[in-house]
Amino acid sequence: MLRLFASVVGARWVLGHEDGSVGLFGGPAWWADERPFHGLLWSTYAISGNNNYLLADVWFGALNWLLHSTYSRHIVNGPGKGPLRSSGTMEA
Repeated sequence: MLRLFASVVGARWVLGHEDGSVGLFGGPAWWADERPFHGLLWSTYAISGNNNYLLADVWFGALNWLLHSTYSRHIVNGPGKGPLRSSGTMEA
């Protein structure tokens, strides 16, 4: 069942059917540019059944989030400044 789901989602991402900037739950999809690569990993898992492709997807997503989070904070607040609130202001 998971492989069937992965094949549908992976194909949609690889083929560009999910190319908006809004995520599944309505929030911003800051990772939208990475969908084709995620789709490739999911599709490869769906074809092969090798769980390592899903693990690679998790690691790629985590690294992407870390780099995005660090880069965004650095640009908005400047280097060495604290974490952002959801509103984009500094926490006290």
